[in-house]
Amino acid sequence: MITESTLLENRYFDSVFLMRVSKRLSEQPGINYAALIMGTPKNIQILADAGYDGIDGLGASSNDLVVSLKADSS
Repeated sequence: MITESTLLENRYFDSVFLMRVSKRLSEQPGINYAALIMGTPKNIQILADAGYDGIDGLGASSNDLVVSLKADSS
């Protein structure tokens, strides 16, 4: 399994929109889990608890979009 996260600085989106996009991405073949969140400390902690190693090192702020995926390796 591949786990990857990326940070898009100063990209604010409404949480309802992000939940909808996360759900649609998670339904795609090969994607086990998708999370699109704003980089608040609480959201970053949720991803860290879910096994996204190194997520704390992104240096996200509350106005940053964090995109995290867990996908099949093949």
